[in-house]
Amino acid sequence: FWLKFSWPRRSKVAVCMMRFLLNLCFFFVLIARAEAKASAKASNVSGPGAQCLPTWAQKTSGSEPPVCPYGSRLIFDVTWPNEGPRYLAVLCVLYGYVPFLIMFMAAQHLVFKRTTRELSFIAFCGASSAINEFVFKKLLLEARPVGSCNLTCGMPSSHSMFSVGFFVLMFLDAATRVNPMFVVDESNWQRQAALSKCYRWFVLPLALPYNMSNERFVRTVLWWLVILLPVPFTRVWLNDHSSSQVIVGSVLGTISACIWHWGVHMRVAKLMDHPTWDGWTWPSSWGKWYLLTNNIFIPWWVSSNGVRIDHMLEDDSNKVSNGDTRCRRVTLEVRQGLWSGEAQLQASSYSLVA
Repeated sequence: FWLKFSWPRRSKVAVCMMRFLLNLCFFFVLIARAEAKASAKASNVSGPGAQCLPTWAQKTSGSEPPVCPYGSRLIFDVTWPNEGPRYLAVLCVLYGYVPFLIMFMAAQHLVFKRTTRELSFIAFCGASSAINEFVFKKLLLEARPVGSCNLTCGMPSSHSMFSVGFFVLMFLDAATRVNPMFVVDESNWQRQAALSKCYRWFVLPLALPYNMSNERFVRTVLWWLVILLPVPFTRVWLNDHSSSQVIVGSVLGTISACIWHWGVHMRVAKLMDHPTWDGWTWPSSWGKWYLLTNNIFIPWWVSSNGVRIDHMLEDDSNKVSNGDTRCRRVTLEVRQGLWSGEAQLQASSYSLVA
């Protein structure tokens, strides 16, 4: 389904945008059909889940679909209210789709790049959503507040659990990318500036460089703060969740993100960092293509190989004067006396000479 053309460079941005929009439309069409089938069966729910139905849905007689008096029910359990300022309604509804747009972007990046970091993000989203929908909501069985047009249970909030959990996961992932030394990320900045605008908008927010300076770390955290943390407040404003449902979902998202990062993400990354795995690549039968490549950054304090090439910054202005153009001199400065001094990086064997 993905479009692949050998067009001129100036047309690649348009092709990328068209491919992204087509896949996004296809994704929303599938979800809309699934939501329509689920809504048709929601009014006939029997058993424990029936107590989560609102009053206006329980009074429906015959085969007529329930009509919400408070507004319209959109896909992904988002209510479009009849009352209130229009600009706030539009803003809150758009924020209600932010978690699903992020999952779609991560899935797009996983399909095209086949990297382990995005696979970990997708697995976390799927695992947390499944546990919330099929475990917590089935056990708690708390209805949504008055004013919501959704027919499912509301405790805990899935949107809040995902948004806060994904923010904590990205915060911890960015924290492991900050070296103890202040990294002047000139090479990565120049590389990003040369990319197309489409790639910078839709790929780089999920594919940051390995080495991050303190300034880039602050910008990254602020970016995800603005994108994700308003989601719980918008759910309360739309009356899709109560304050207690949002708080419980946020707490569960924080706990699940911490458990996933330290119990799954970092453990698997450390296992992949072992020399016997040889880069953790799975070659396919098509030749140069790889089904999965490892791009999870291993911090130097958990790496089984010590300080590696991607933990250091190459300084082109301080070349080694031995005639070998493959040699560069890099400066390592780790605080608290763990590592200090200069090292010579050999590009052919990646060996360190203290």
